[in-house]
Amino acid sequence: KAVLGIIRALKAAGDSSEAARLQLRLIRDYPSSKEALEVVRASEPLIGEKEIFYGAVCYARHRKYRTAARLFKGLIKSAADHVWKGRAQYELGKVYYSKRDYRSARSAFRKAYKTYRVPKGLLEEARCNIRLGSDLEGARRFELFAKTFPSVAGAAEGLWQAAMAYERRGHPKNAGRVFAE
Repeated sequence: KAVLGIIRALKAAGDSSEAARLQLRLIRDYPSSKEALEVVRASEPLIGEKEIFYGAVCYARHRKYRTAARLFKGLIKSAADHVWKGRAQYELGKVYYSKRDYRSARSAFRKAYKTYRVPKGLLEEARCNIRLGSDLEGARRFELFAKTFPSVAGAAEGLWQAAMAYERRGHPKNAGRVFAE
C-alpha cells in the first residue's frame, strides 16, 4: 500500500518516469497483491515487453486467466526478444495448467522447451503427461529433464517423479535404475 501511495505522489509531482519504474517493480515483485492488480488495470493498455509480461503474470496470479492468456499470446507474437517470447510461452503453459487444461498446457510447455529452449518447459511437460495419464511418457520426460539440466531446480524431483511413474506402471526395473542414478 505504501508503494502505491508513493507512485501516486510521484505522478502528482510530475515524475511520471520514476512512477512508471516503481509501478513495474511493484507488479514484478508483488504480482499477487491487490495493489499490483490495481496498478496493472490502471496502466491498460500495457506497452513494452516487460510491462506486458509482468502484467500478464499479475493477471494470472489473480485468476484472470483469459486476460493473462491474451497478453501472453500477444507478447509471443510481437516480442522482438526471443527470451521474452520463451518466458511468455512458459507462463502461458502455467495459465493452462492452472485452468486444468493439461493438453493445452503440455503443448505450450513443449513449445517453450523446443522453440525457445526454456529448460523448465520440459519438466512441466512431463507433469502434464502424468496428469493426462501418460505416465511412461511423463517418466521419460522427467528423466530427460534431470539428465539434460542436472543443475536446474527440479532435477532431483524429476528423477523421483520418473521413478514413481515407472513404479505406478509396473516397471520396477526402470524405477530402480532411476533411483540408482
